[in-house]
Amino acid sequence: MEIIEILQNSNISPEISNKLMPILEDSMMKSNKYIKFAITKMDSLIRTLLEMSR
Repeated sequence: MEIIEILQNSNISPEISNKLMPILEDSMMKSNKYIKFAITKMDSLIRTLLEMSR
């Protein structure tokens, strides 16, 4: 979110800012999907290891 705040509060022209915002939002969405996927995999691994240790 800091990058978006910087773009909104800086002296960057609105034209450039408007072009960058969709790219940043898309990148953030992809990053969030990857993080959720990684957390799900890690959770699965931990559950499996806990079950095996019993």
